[in-house]
Amino acid sequence: VMYMNGDGVAKDEAVAVKWFRKAAEQGHADGQNSLGISHITGVGVAKDEAVAVKWFMKAAEQGHTDAQYNLYILLNKGDGGVDGLEDDPSKMGMDSDWLALD
Repeated sequence: VMYMNGDGVAKDEAVAVKWFRKAAEQGHADGQNSLGISHITGVGVAKDEAVAVKWFMKAAEQGHTDAQYNLYILLNKGDGGVDGLEDDPSKMGMDSDWLALD
């Protein structure tokens, strides 16, 4: 996050994404969520909603509430490249009552 924001170091989005990926691949939910955000925004990495969904799902399955919200918003738009997930919350490991926010 320091590299993404330039906090105490030179701002370098590509380096930030490199560290997000290292954390994400080791199962760190914050890293997975941050990598998902990077893929949604296209900051430091190519924009790819399907990849973002993958990382949001991994973090959401660990109970990461921000990732659950990000995944819900993305899939509620009908985007994300993952067919049918928005119609079957159980595939995401989430309670359908939680997803019925609108």
